[in-house]
Amino acid sequence: WVLSYLASSGPKVAPFIVSSLVQLLCRITKMGWFEDPCHQKITDEVGQFLHASSKHCVIGLGILTQLVSEMNLPAPGRSLTQHRKTASSFRDLALLQIFEVALTTLRSIQAGSLAQAGGAAGAAADDSPKLQELALQLALLS
Repeated sequence: WVLSYLASSGPKVAPFIVSSLVQLLCRITKMGWFEDPCHQKITDEVGQFLHASSKHCVIGLGILTQLVSEMNLPAPGRSLTQHRKTASSFRDLALLQIFEVALTTLRSIQAGSLAQAGGAAGAAADDSPKLQELALQLALLS
């Protein structure tokens, strides 16, 4: 539900709401990583954000960045063994794909092809520094 709300209304709502929803989504994903296999496919679902407008791309990169950060932090109320098991599974199943997304995004920005994709060119140009920042941050975290 959170992911579909971000896809439909994310670019229109205030940034602090988007940030809170992204944090909620990442925490739910972390807590449910072994409970439901759909949580392990989050990178595929977030990939749809990256092929939409530049505003959606910013949200998608933010989700992936927050997800990598969240998976590295132990959750209160869970044992260190559970944290390590979740973090190791995340590393094995999703981290390489996330790193490749970051590199692909950086290459697209450098080539200028991302600035022409999805939406008005003016809006994409406004988001270009933010996209660069998020893609670099994501590449460094992963």
